[in-house]
Amino acid sequence: EQELDEGNIPVGIKEQFLELYHIGKKLLKDYHDEKSIELSEELTEAIEKKDYTKQWYIIESLRKTDSQPTLTMIQYLKEDEIHPIVKTAIFNWLQDVKIDDEVEVSKLGLQISINPKHVAEIREGITFRQIMLCIRDVEQENPTLYKLLEKLLYRYAYVRYPIMPPSQDSLVIANALKGIGQQYLYEEGQEWEDSVQKYMDELRMCETLYLSVIEE
Repeated sequence: EQELDEGNIPVGIKEQFLELYHIGKKLLKDYHDEKSIELSEELTEAIEKKDYTKQWYIIESLRKTDSQPTLTMIQYLKEDEIHPIVKTAIFNWLQDVKIDDEVEVSKLGLQISINPKHVAEIREGITFRQIMLCIRDVEQENPTLYKLLEKLLYRYAYVRYPIMPPSQDSLVIANALKGIGQQYLYEEGQEWEDSVQKYMDELRMCETLYLSVIEE
């Protein structure tokens, strides 16, 4: 494809080159189709066994096969027994294949009807970017802690995605991150406003959910 795009193929071999290209493309499609069927069967089995890590890895593998999510997989987005991490992977898959339709998503007791095509990527969302701006001062004071808080925020956003907190809560969430950072540094308790404490608890919960499935 790169050679075809660049247009550097000599005229004498272009016809043969194109023939090889189309054969190769068909073989790759056949392989992906076969792999997709195999992975879909493995996903059903992993769901029955409640093997969340395997479910997540299978969805990520399916995303690489250029296959389309089935209606059953889309329905998983609103089923309580499906792990929120797995739902995020499915939603990302819908975005990959440019699904342009409303889907129902249920996560952490919250429900939303949303079009994947119109949702920004995790790091590009308004709330995520605003929180990052609010903790920018930590980067100057303690770059290592800043990286830790950025990772904690990403894990939190990944678990909740695409149901993110309202952008007006960005400062409160930023303060919750800083509060957790202080505890990491000084290991001492401190009284926080209820709104900040709520998000500190939620941040820790989401990190636990994230690490229970994705090994880093």
